[in-house]
Amino acid sequence: MHNYVDLKTIFNDSKLKGRHYLLSFFVTTFLLFSFYNAVSQDYYSLLGSANLSGGTASADVWSANNNQAGLAFQEPFISVAFDYQNHFLMKSLDQTSFAISHKSKSGGFGLAFNSFGIETFNTKKVTLSYGKSFGSKFSFGLGLDYINIFQSELYGSKNLFTFEMGMMARPTEKFTIGAHVFNPIRAKIDDYSGETMPVILNLGVKWQATNQFNITTDIMNDVVNQINIVARGEYLIREIIFVRLGVVQNQNLSYTFGVGLHLGDFYIDFSNRLHPVLGQSPGVSIRYDFIQ
Repeated sequence: MHNYVDLKTIFNDSKLKGRHYLLSFFVTTFLLFSFYNAVSQDYYSLLGSANLSGGTASADVWSANNNQAGLAFQEPFISVAFDYQNHFLMKSLDQTSFAISHKSKSGGFGLAFNSFGIETFNTKKVTLSYGKSFGSKFSFGLGLDYINIFQSELYGSKNLFTFEMGMMARPTEKFTIGAHVFNPIRAKIDDYSGETMPVILNLGVKWQATNQFNITTDIMNDVVNQINIVARGEYLIREIIFVRLGVVQNQNLSYTFGVGLHLGDFYIDFSNRLHPVLGQSPGVSIRYDFIQ
C-alpha cells in the first residue's frame, strides 16, 4: 500500500509523468509475463511497424490485415505502407508486407498483401477489406482472403479462400477495444489428411494515457492450444520521434524495441525483437498519408 501512495505522488509531478508511465508499464508487464512464461505458446504476426505499433485495437492502414473494423476509424483520406521483417536473421524467414487504405463517406476500404518465406517454400496472403462505423463508438469490418502455400516443386502449391472479420469499440476517448477472428470456416489445406488452416482469435486493447504515451495489448489464440500475448508502449519525444518498447510472450519471453520518425505525412519505423534462444529479428516499416 505504501508503494502505491509513493507512485501516485510521483505521477502528480507533470515533469516526470511520461518517464514514470514507462517505468510502471515495464515493471508490470515484466512481472505479468514472467508468471506465464511456462505456458506453451506460438507466435502470430500482426503487421505494421514490425509488430510494435499495429494491433487489433489500432486504426490505421494496417487494419486492412489486422482488424478491418479499424478502417472505419482511420483519419487519412488515403494511406500507403510497406513493412519488412527478417525473423531471427534467417533469409528463409523473411516477411514482406504492403497495405493501402482509402477512407470514404461509405466506410473504409483496404487491400493488404503479405509474403513469408523463400522461393522454394513460401506463403502469400492477399486481403480485400472493408470497415463500416455505426456512430462514433462502434465499427465492424470484413476481409476476404486469398492464400497461396507453395511447398517446393515436389509438393506443389495450394490455393485457399477464406475470410476474417472484426469489431472495434471506443467506450471513451482514451480506450479502444478490438476483437477479430481469422478463418472461422476452417479452410481445408489438404483433402486427404483433413488438415485445415487454424482459426485465430485476437483481442486487443489500446489505452491513450496522454497525448504523448499509449499502451496496446493483444491476446491471440488459435482455438486449439496456442496463445500469444503482445504488450507495447509508445512514447512521443519532441513531436517527431517515437520510442517503442514491448514484450512478446509465447514459448519464451521476447523483448521488442524500436524508434520511429514522424515527418509531416511520412512515417518511418526501425525495430527489433530479441528472442532469448533464436536471437534478433530486425524490421523496418514506412508509411505515407495523403490528407484530403
